[in-house]
Formats: sequence, structure tokens, C-alpha cells
Amino acid sequence: MQFDCRHFGIIIYLTMGLMFGSTHAFAISIGCKDDSDCGNGESCEHAREKSVLRDEYFTVGSCTLRGPSGVIAKDCFAKRTDGTKAYCLIEVSKRIAPAGVSFIEKVFKSSNPVLQISLDSNGGDIRSAMRLGRIIRRIGGSVYVDKSSTCASACIFVLAAGVSKQVADGAIIAVHRPYGAEARSKNYQQANDEWRLLQKDLKAYLDEMNVPTTLLDKMNRYPSNEAYVLSVDEIRDYGLSGYDPAYEEQMDSNEAAKRNISRAELLRRKSAFDKCAAAFNTAITPTQFVDCGRTTGYLIQ
Repeated sequence: MQFDCRHFGIIIYLTMGLMFGSTHAFAISIGCKDDSDCGNGESCEHAREKSVLRDEYFTVGSCTLRGPSGVIAKDCFAKRTDGTKAYCLIEVSKRIAPAGVSFIEKVFKSSNPVLQISLDSNGGDIRSAMRLGRIIRRIGGSVYVDKSSTCASACIFVLAAGVSKQVADGAIIAVHRPYGAEARSKNYQQANDEWRLLQKDLKAYLDEMNVPTTLLDKMNRYPSNEAYVLSVDEIRDYGLSGYDPAYEEQMDSNEAAKRNISRAELLRRKSAFDKCAAAFNTAITPTQFVDCGRTTGYLIQ
């Protein structure tokens, strides 16, 4: 298990407030209050969220824009008074289709946000999945699959694209032999030529995403009408969780420079921090997280 303080700030912000705030404090909303806080056709939608530390609920407001093919964009155009980029969440909850990808691309071009993609899809058009994956990689987006969600078939190629990939315990990651979307009569030579071209394109795509191309070999072992659910170890070994190696190299170099220490020293501190945090398993609290960062020297004071 790996923890990284670069992606833990929002958790600390929420959980510390929930730990030490009064009961009355939770009546206020987090996020937008009404449509006037949103832009570009978004509407402010509210949802009740349960505290992870207390048996209480609080309200979260999201500036929401609904697109085709079950795609939902949240807070991509939310107004920022400090000039920072919007922190944009894209939910992909149905089949991946050209119209949905075009909608997502339009959102990115219009808002230039910091991006996170939430996946719960049984697949769809594989060319559209690769197109979406390249958009995500181009802007350095993160991808996650929640504990009650599924990412299967063509969805795998979107998951592979995240510079940060998080797969929650209980999520289903399933693969099978990829196939083209076109349905027409063809002889063996036509089918063979098209299949080999698709295989070539998929292998090049995985290599582009710094994901082992052996993942495609695994997929090809299972007929297109079946599905094989990857184990936790396989998800990790096939590069479908954790950080893209080039992205992690970039972040580590930047962090070492920020601290004015060597890369070797940063990696030593990082390993010590991971070991400290892992000792708490999944039950680490914000206070314990900060304590691990301080005692190992990994957390910037």
C-alpha cells in the first residue's frame, strides 16, 4: 500500500473538520450553494455525504454538466476567485462512445481543468476509449475506480491512461479479447488483417501509456464473450494502479528540488514514510498521516 501527501490534502481537510468541528458545523454545504456559483451551463446539484469518522452527514454541492452516453462533468467550470484551475471530476458510468468522448474533450478545451476521471463502465467502443485515454494522458489526468464500480473491456484502456490510477478494494477490473465495433460480413483474410491491425494499435497504445504490453496477451487468452477478473496483484503488475513511472519520476525530481535534497535522500524518506503509513493498514487517521510525514522527514514543514 502506498500513501502520498500530494494527494491526501483534501482528505485531511475534510476529515480533520469532521473530527474536531461541532455538530452544527456540518449543516453548512461544501462546494457550490446555487447556480450562481457555477458557469458555462452548469447547475449546482447537492448530495448528502456520510462522514468517514462520525455517524453524521454533510452536504456537498457540485457544479454539474450532464453530457451524452452517461458522462457527467462536475466542477469543471466552477468559479475560482484565486485564479487557480478548476478541479474537474468526470464520471463515466455507461458504455464508452464517440459522443461522450467528444463531450469530455470539449469540456477540457473550454475549462483547462485539473482532471480526475471516475470509471464505472463495462466497456464500449475501443477506438473511443483510446482517444479518451490520450486526452487524459495529454493533460495529466488521474483515474479511479470506486469499490462498488466496474471497469471492463474497453474501459481498461481508459484506466491505463491515468498518470495516477487508484483502484479501490472491491472494484472489479475485468478483461477479455478486444474486438472492433464494426459488424459486417467478411472472409477470413479480412478478419485476420483487421484483427492484426487492431492488435498492433492496442500494443502501441499500451506502450505509449507505459503499461506492460503483456496485458494485451492476458486479454487475448479470454474470448470476447467472456471476462476474466484481475486479482489485486495482477492489477498492480499490469500497471493499472499506482503512478505512471515517468510521472512519478517527474514528481520525485520536483520534490527533491523543492526540499534541496538529493533524489536518493528523497527516496529514502519516501520509503520510510510508506512503511510508517502502511503499519496502520487502511485505518490511518489524518493525525497519524501527518506524524508519519514529520518523523520520516517526508512531509514539508
